[in-house]
Amino acid sequence: MNAYFFYSSICDSLFGSVVVVGTHRGVFRVIFGEEEFRRFMVNFRGIKLLKGGEPQRASLEIKRYLRGMINNFSVRLDLSMGTPFQRSVWEEVLKIPYGQVRTYGEIAKSIGKPRAFRAVGRAVALNPVPILVPCHRVVSSCGLGGYSPGIQFKKRLLMIEGFL
Repeated sequence: MNAYFFYSSICDSLFGSVVVVGTHRGVFRVIFGEEEFRRFMVNFRGIKLLKGGEPQRASLEIKRYLRGMINNFSVRLDLSMGTPFQRSVWEEVLKIPYGQVRTYGEIAKSIGKPRAFRAVGRAVALNPVPILVPCHRVVSSCGLGGYSPGIQFKKRLLMIEGFL
C-alpha cells in the first residue's frame, strides 16, 4: 500500500462490528470485530484513518446485504495485495451468482487449474474482503467446508441468500 492514509468505516451487524478498510483504489480489507481490526492496524503504524471513500459505501451495502435488501455490491475493490493465482481465484468467486455455490474443484477447473483445488481452498481462506468477494459461496464437495469468520457465519450468509 503506497498511501499514507486509509479510509475506514465500521458497520454494526447481527454478527458484531464489521470494519471496512480501503485506499483510493477501493476496499482492500473487511475485518470482523474491532479487536481483529486493532491487530491488523499494528502493521500500519503512522497511517491515518479517514472516514468515507469506498469503505463507507461498502459498509452501507454490507448492512443492506445482511438484512436481505440487496444481492450484489457496487463498490470498487483493491485486490492488489494478492498473488496472481489468488486474484484469479477471487475474481472467479466474484462470478458466483447470489444464492448459488461452487466447489473448490469447480473453481479450480474454471481457472484452468483442475488439480489445484487445495490451493483454491487456501486462496479462498485468505480472501481479504469476505462478503464482498463471496467466499461463503465456495463449498467442499462433501459439505460446507470452512469459513475464516466461522462456520456459523457462513451458514447464516447462505441462509440470507436462500441456499440453506
